[in-house]
Amino acid sequence: MFSPVVKGVFGLPGEIVAALIIGTVRKDAAVALLEPIGLSSMQMVTAVVVLTLYFPCVATFTVLFKELGIMDTAILLIIPQQRLNINNY
Repeated sequence: MFSPVVKGVFGLPGEIVAALIIGTVRKDAAVALLEPIGLSSMQMVTAVVVLTLYFPCVATFTVLFKELGIMDTAILLIIPQQRLNINNY
């Protein structure tokens, strides 16, 4: 499902999709999964940046919810998605 985006947009191999999914739970474990794939230096930098920025992990959601409440957390998560949709047109 995510493989075409990972390959086409970011130029990364499809094997990285598993690391991206695990990144929602633990970012450090996801980065560790990148090593055996054998990425080039540029692919590794791209993969780590994507892992860091694409989706916050569960711990981040927990802190946002505790600090901001459910409404502000929802707004923070919805607004970036709407900007992406606007830019696609």
